[in-house]
Amino acid sequence: MNLKILDIETTIDQFIKDWELNEDDVKSSLENDEYFEDDEQWVEITKSDDDSWVLDIRDGHYEVLEKINSIYSQKYFLFVKDVVLGQNEDGEDVEFTTWEIVGPDFDHDHILKGGGNSSKSICSSEEIEKFNELMDEGLIDYIPKYQERHFIKSDDFNEKTWYKSLKNLDLNDWDTYPSDFKS
Repeated sequence: MNLKILDIETTIDQFIKDWELNEDDVKSSLENDEYFEDDEQWVEITKSDDDSWVLDIRDGHYEVLEKINSIYSQKYFLFVKDVVLGQNEDGEDVEFTTWEIVGPDFDHDHILKGGGNSSKSICSSEEIEKFNELMDEGLIDYIPKYQERHFIKSDDFNEKTWYKSLKNLDLNDWDTYPSDFKS
């Protein structure tokens, strides 16, 4: 059985053991409801249409990255994509796409001009400074228009070419990213 979000092969019994779940609670819940969610709401087990079990890790918590990296020998990075909207000082609408990358001894943000399905470009240092000013002035609402989270294996990550990791994420707006990212 594949734990898709991490691209790991495992069994339901091993998953229960790895995540230190109460086996009786899990099996009872699956028997009665065909669904299980742990108290922290980090993991979920559901029954699919073909009657197989689907294991999933909810990626809504940064803390889950620490847990994942403590369980599995393969280490992971969490890529968080936010599309944020705001207005510049002239009152014109602006969109930015930010990527926060968190992992073992690593936490870095990357900001792209453009968001959603609009064309994106790498922000210059002046544009990043302007973005930060707009944030400080409250002109950009950092409640994301939408957010995506992805786990990347450390073997597939290079700090200098972080953007190359995006190729494998099946992003619905991939065609709007700079061509440098795709080579």
